[in-house]
Amino acid sequence: MANLKGIKPQKGVPLIDLTGKRFGRLTVVKQGESKNNRIAWICKCDCGNEVTIVGKTLINGKTQSCGCLRKEVVKANRTKHSKSESRIYITYNNMKKRCFYEGCDHYKWYGGENKTVCKEWLGDNGFKNFLEWSMNNGYTDELTIDRIDNTKGYSPDNCRWVTPKQNCRNKRNNHLITIDGETKTLVEWCEQYNISETVVRSRIRIGWDDVKSITTPKLRNRG
Repeated sequence: MANLKGIKPQKGVPLIDLTGKRFGRLTVVKQGESKNNRIAWICKCDCGNEVTIVGKTLINGKTQSCGCLRKEVVKANRTKHSKSESRIYITYNNMKKRCFYEGCDHYKWYGGENKTVCKEWLGDNGFKNFLEWSMNNGYTDELTIDRIDNTKGYSPDNCRWVTPKQNCRNKRNNHLITIDGETKTLVEWCEQYNISETVVRSRIRIGWDDVKSITTPKLRNRG
């Protein structure tokens, strides 16, 4: 445990040692001088710069670089190239906004949960590397980028290009149901059993168990 010098802990609030932990592009090296009675940490940025950051802004995700990331995005937005107005470039920029800009509507589910974009897809060659990976992995303008494991960020080994329908099925709020040892989303089971999703959800709301809701055929109205 680091010597958290110069700080009087608040009653009931433990002091957390951040040494060695990673936040976005920053890796905590050691404790620095406190600022206004708040613990500050000396961090090494992936770009090589060393900065002192208040611990609270590291933990809540507000600070994820020495400032180089914002400069890179601004530079990229000002750069004119053949792909600057393309769908894939817009997708690339939106991906970074979700992870690094608090003003983004979806930030709380990405950057707010410490999900980030890999180093390979950032910096001067970030878009070039992203574009090359995309073209080699089946990109078309009809597909959307999807994270295979929603608990992790964006990187070549955790991303793929899928249809919007497939993307929706990989959302973490999907209703997963297991039948005979096989787990699928509610929507996928409805398709397999040829039953209306509306009917199944109605049955679940009135207390039917998941499996019975799906596997019980809907009775036809008698004329």
